[in-house]
Formats: sequence, C-alpha cells, structure tokens
Amino acid sequence: MRARLGNALALGFGSLLAVGLGEVGLRLFAPQPTGPVWFTYDPELGDLPTPGEHGERTLPGVYRFTFTNDAQGLRADPAVAPAVPRHTVLVLGDSFTYGLGVNDDQTFCHVLQEALARDLPARVVNAGSPGKGTDYALRFFLARQATLRPDLVLLGFFKNDFGDNARDTYFSLTPAGRLEPRPPRDARSRRRLLLERLPGFSWLLSSSHLVNLLRLAAVRLTADSRTAQPTRRSEDGPMGLVWVDDSRRERTRLYLRELRDATTARASSLLVFYVPDLRDCWLARQGRPMSPDESAFREIAADLGLTSLSLTSALAGSSEPLEGLYFGDGHWTPRAHALVARALEGMTRSLLVLQRGSNQQP
Repeated sequence: MRARLGNALALGFGSLLAVGLGEVGLRLFAPQPTGPVWFTYDPELGDLPTPGEHGERTLPGVYRFTFTNDAQGLRADPAVAPAVPRHTVLVLGDSFTYGLGVNDDQTFCHVLQEALARDLPARVVNAGSPGKGTDYALRFFLARQATLRPDLVLLGFFKNDFGDNARDTYFSLTPAGRLEPRPPRDARSRRRLLLERLPGFSWLLSSSHLVNLLRLAAVRLTADSRTAQPTRRSEDGPMGLVWVDDSRRERTRLYLRELRDATTARASSLLVFYVPDLRDCWLARQGRPMSPDESAFREIAADLGLTSLSLTSALAGSSEPLEGLYFGDGHWTPRAHALVARALEGMTRSLLVLQRGSNQQP
C-alpha cells in the first residue's frame, strides 16, 4: 500500500514538474497567444463574442489589448456614459471592425462616435466579429435589426470575406438562387462548450501558455474542411493573398444584394467600405494597379448601386510608414483606426442627415 502511494505521489510530482517546466519553457522560448474564452454559442448567430466579458488578449511580440463585450456580445467602451442618441449606426464586419489589437477606446467605431457626438449625437454599435464574412453580417442584421433599429448600417469588407462567404455557414442557396437561413454551421461542439464552461478554464486560457498551445493544436486537428483558403499569393512586395474567384465573387454579390434589400426594406441606409491590407496600401503607394480583390469589390458595389468607399487611399495617402498602420499580424494599429474613423466620418454624417430628412417627410 505504501509503495503504491509512493508511486502515485512520485507520478503526481513528476507530472507537475513536467507541466511547470513546459510552462516556463514556452514563456521563455515560444510564448503563445493568451486570452479568455473568445466566443460563445448563440442559436441564431453561431459563434458570438462572449457577452459580458472584459479581459486582456495578448499576441506575444505583436500586441496586448483590453476589451469589453456588452450583454449582447457587442464590443463596447465601459468608460463611456450611456446617453440617448438621435441616431444609431450599426457597424458590421470582422476582426478589423471589432478592433483586434487595440483597446476599447481606440477602435474606429469608438473614435467615430466621439467625432459625431460634437454635433450629431449617435450611438455607433460595434457588431464586428472576428473570422466572419458578409453572410454573418446579413444574418446579424436580420436577427438584431428589430432591437437595434439602426438608421445607418456600415459594412466593412475585408478580402478574405470572399472565402468566408463561400462556406454557406448561415444560409443555403436554393435551386431558385435565393438564400435560405440555416442552423449555423460554425456552432461549437457540445464537448467544447462543456470545457469552456468549466470553472477556471477561461482563467487558464488567459494565464497558461501550455494550455493555449494544446488548445491551438486541438483547433488545428479539428479544423473544418470548409475553412476558406486563398486562391494564390502575391509575387512581389509585401505578402498578400488573393481570395476572389468567379464562384466567390457571385456568392458575395448575392449576400451584398440581400443585405441591400434588407436594409432598404427596414428604412435603413447602407454604406459598404473596403478594408485594405498592407499590400493594398503598398500597391497604392507604388502607383500600381489595385489588387484583384479590391477591384472585384468595387465592381460588385457599383453593379448593385451600393454607396461604397475604399479606405485604401485614406491609409496609403497618409504620411505614416506602413508599419505604423499595421501590426505584425496584419491588423490595424490605433493610428490606422483613427485614420479610418476620419475617412468614414464625412460620409456617415451626410447619410445620417439624409436619413433624418427622409424620415421627416410625410
């Protein structure tokens, strides 16, 4: 009995020692991204930024930022006192809209709201969700428009949305070419949901590099085979990925058309804007033709008669070096968010004034 107990104690001590050495080794030589549980499951929206969560997320050597999600899973700044706005601006998009890498008060949504507040009080709702495409934006608007009642919808379009839109995560395409809502395909498994709800698990993700290494390995092993992939890479200059092809172009056109029709039916204005990556800005500064993805986005927006804006010139035309606008993982720095807010302010202001005028007509 004593021998068994001794063996058990030795095994336990050895395991703890191995875990401790592994944790220390990773922190010193291969630090991992850390942060609390990222998403939760919503029956209508699938993976949703965890509601009511406040924490810190770190990508070693790239950024460390604090974030706050409100009770609906929308990014918010708890330091801003609630007020009764005259207008509601709903901003849809992916991690660029959410503000991955920057603090709550540095996102372009926050900066835009502050700029508008000087003479046109508006609530700017940041509904950005990392890793999502235009299909999620459409699904979110249909699910939440009755509650949020936006006067204006802004949609940020990043080039990998072409790939995301081809996964049919939230809609099925009928034989008649119409979109039909379906149960979200990105719903988290029951096993994963149970794990994420364990007491202390979120703390472990925020603190342990070893746990995050194991989590990332598990994610890779269970990755969805439908995960979007680029069609090709750039040949020179900063690395860039090309995402558009004929099939993805047409699926994206369908989602944008449906979003246009849905906002029109609910008396909301719509502005879509192109989110450039570092290579898009580099091409513009070199005076070279725009990327195939940006060109395709502009053509679709023009064909659908959408009010649209490309942010490439706003960022490429600044005096900032490109490394001052983009983090090492490709997301915008606080300086880029400030430039984006300035670029969006004028058109946002004009559309809100027009919307108010149309609503006052008999």
